[in-house]
Amino acid sequence: MELFIRFWQPFLEICLLKKGPQSLPAASALFTTIMLLHILVSFLLSAFALSITIALSISLIEAGLLCFSISALLYFADYKNRIQQTLTALLGAGTLLELFSLPALILVMLLTPENIQPDTEINALVLLPLAFMLFIAIWTIVVYGYVVGQALEVSLIMGIIMIFVISAGVGTVVSSIFPVLQAPLITEKPF
Repeated sequence: MELFIRFWQPFLEICLLKKGPQSLPAASALFTTIMLLHILVSFLLSAFALSITIALSISLIEAGLLCFSISALLYFADYKNRIQQTLTALLGAGTLLELFSLPALILVMLLTPENIQPDTEINALVLLPLAFMLFIAIWTIVVYGYVVGQALEVSLIMGIIMIFVISAGVGTVVSSIFPVLQAPLITEKPF
């Protein structure tokens, strides 16, 4: 257990905005381990709602696009030497935050209408875990913006803007590859 805590401690400090990517070693083994863990956790979260093939594909594509985008950004900003630490920090912090959201996701899945007794007020039961998941999603953007800001030596706001743009681009690419993820348009009249 102590080894587990020591492994995740630097990423927790990054999530709390106490340390930046420069606090991590530029080690290929750490980056590879974190990348694999990130893909695994992302896959597990996606597999709750999607087929195994689509969930795995999305996890791989999202991780690849995020790494490519951040690497390109750092490369063209002439911070090539910071790529590995920055990617390790982003993926590690993202994995830790996804792990924090996992219990809330499981609770939401258990509280779907088909799993609830008739006449139970679903809104009250689902609201807290959904609010927690929204908080984690917003905090993930803040943490990613913090890491990118540290790596590029820009403000937190500028880092958040860059991550928001990158995330929107990644989301657009993924939803164009997997149209099943796009929200259906309401075609029927409600009355």
